[in-house]
Amino acid sequence: MSEGPAPGVFLGELTFKIRVSQELARVRRSGGFVALAVFSLRPPGGRLGSSISQTSLPPAFRLMDVLGERGSGFAVLMPETSLEQGARGAERILSQVPAVVSAGVAAVYGEVEGGAEALFGAADAALADAPTGTVNRSKKLEGRPRVLVVDDDADFAQVLAETLTERGFEAHPCTHSSDAFARVATDSYSAIFVDLVLEDASGLDVARRALGVRSRRPVILMSGQNPPAEGVLDALSLGPVLFVRKPIDPADLETALAMLRHLIPQSSRVSARRR
Repeated sequence: MSEGPAPGVFLGELTFKIRVSQELARVRRSGGFVALAVFSLRPPGGRLGSSISQTSLPPAFRLMDVLGERGSGFAVLMPETSLEQGARGAERILSQVPAVVSAGVAAVYGEVEGGAEALFGAADAALADAPTGTVNRSKKLEGRPRVLVVDDDADFAQVLAETLTERGFEAHPCTHSSDAFARVATDSYSAIFVDLVLEDASGLDVARRALGVRSRRPVILMSGQNPPAEGVLDALSLGPVLFVRKPIDPADLETALAMLRHLIPQSSRVSARRR
């Protein structure tokens, strides 16, 4: 669970924006969602502090939620919360806080162009279209597809991650198998590049874990040696798996990226070459 002010702490507008930016940075590094709900109040110009006492917050607010000023209303930052969960949370607040008139909710997954301003803009737009007594949700703001690069050669992992980032993906290098297993056990990454031979694990085991969580998540297996044919066939039977040799030549990289663009929905916005 993300650390932050308890819901009894009502942040000023500038401080709240900084807290939202910090949470978006966490999501960009580690994956997952963050939701933001903005609320209008009655009477106009009212303040949350006059409507809710710090010592008697309703159960609609969770310990992980962060409250802050937003114009003449207020906003709630909801870490580790999807759009659907955020909308349900906003509905609880709407039903339990008499001063609330309506709400708009937006959520981010991954790295989104525009950062905090984009998230606030989406939530404000949803609020503007919310009829009295309702919660209106915006479209989910999906960032660039997130790709994990697993290789115990730190230099190679970094260069490949930078190359993928230049092509429009959000790529994170990873050099330790324990870290890799933890990351692929979640749904945070849309695709995995992994070396077949790691210092203390098998890349094939990492692929199995990744595909066990999401069977259609593409996995690119890499090796600088000729792997056993049986191992390659075993890998290919797991799901959408592609094998490439290291160092990866441009043609093989283009084949891998074409696979990602075909299997990852938001990759339709990623061009073959970044302009």
